[in-house]
Amino acid sequence: MHVKPKNLIVEMVFGSHLYGTATESSDRDFKGIFLPTAEEILLGRIPKTANSSTKDDSRKNEAEELDCEYYSLQHFLRLATQGQTVAIDMLFAPDNFVVRSEELGWVWDRIQEHRSKLLSKQMNAFVGYARGQAAKYSLKGDRLNKLRDFYNVLTNEAEPFDRMERVWDKLPRDDERANPQEIRELQIGGKWFGETTMCSHVAETIQASIKRYGNRANAAAGAEGVDWKALSHAVRVSKELIELLSFRSVQFPLADAPLLLDIKLGKLPLEEVQNILDRDLAFVEFQAKQSLLPDKVDHKFWDRELVSIMMEYLASEVNTYYDK
Repeated sequence: MHVKPKNLIVEMVFGSHLYGTATESSDRDFKGIFLPTAEEILLGRIPKTANSSTKDDSRKNEAEELDCEYYSLQHFLRLATQGQTVAIDMLFAPDNFVVRSEELGWVWDRIQEHRSKLLSKQMNAFVGYARGQAAKYSLKGDRLNKLRDFYNVLTNEAEPFDRMERVWDKLPRDDERANPQEIRELQIGGKWFGETTMCSHVAETIQASIKRYGNRANAAAGAEGVDWKALSHAVRVSKELIELLSFRSVQFPLADAPLLLDIKLGKLPLEEVQNILDRDLAFVEFQAKQSLLPDKVDHKFWDRELVSIMMEYLASEVNTYYDK
């Protein structure tokens, strides 16, 4: 039985039906946002999510079965300000895919009014996911060589108990960012490492990746063990990011849905998919420099918006609570 959470703000079609990549076996995914009760808010017991499904957890969803996930408003805005792909996709779901609640739909309208303020050049979740999948199934020798160069710097130019910051500028990388604590992090081979991590710990992880690389490359060359669905998602998010950086919006269903569906069904050679990802990510790096998007999301703006919404909501909710 499908049970929606109390105080539902909005619910929308999600997944392959939103992207335009659904097949006959695709289940129906829904995402939504809800407001916690006044009691949960005042007692500091705000949930992050609520889930509902028409199946049990012992098997995969079948066609037309429902898989629903709902986020509390606080958690949704946290995901959105971090640039998480699920939140950004929800923000741009077209109206014909969205159902607002009569009582609280105004909250979604408020968020939609300012959704451009949730976009920035640092949507690392998009780039990180795409790079991670590209690295996971890569057959190209330059990626393996980069891992080896990374390992050599850690083992030859640093002592075991040194922090990575000591050799930071010498380390090759696929990407770099700063976390919320302003600690630098770099990505190599689909993994993120912080500058305060001990070199010896990172070296062990990289050494294990190098050892696994040969087996994984051989398996991928024969299309064995390739998660084509995951790869289609990697290409999807890279295409979305190009659109977001260029036009500050993304249109659903996606213009590249036929290509994504071919990748999802394993109809394209793995190397061709890798080349698509490489080109897209190179363009993303170029486009990010040209984009008019702000460098960072204005977190203070969204803190004020959340407080404003919660005060308006609580004013009516508390009165209702004492009328019981």
